[in-house]
Amino acid sequence: MSKVVFINAFAGKSKDKQKPFNKVTVADVKDDGTVRVVDLFTDGGAVLSNQDALRFGDVVKPSYRESDIPGGRPSLTGLEVIQTSPYNQN
Repeated sequence: MSKVVFINAFAGKSKDKQKPFNKVTVADVKDDGTVRVVDLFTDGGAVLSNQDALRFGDVVKPSYRESDIPGGRPSLTGLEVIQTSPYNQN
């Protein structure tokens, strides 16, 4: 069973049109050891409710909202922490 690992998140505004965006980077780790790094975006640049609490290495379960545009990308709506990161233990 593959797992999704949180890497980081960045909220900002686009250079040209100054539209807000929120980019969340995760790693999709497959059972065979292959890893695919993916950038996910929220709708309208919304910040996730637990975004400040997420730490590098947290195993998460993403949730999405389907696009209103046929064939469009779904928007990230949340990341539920399944297992806390082993890298941020005090």
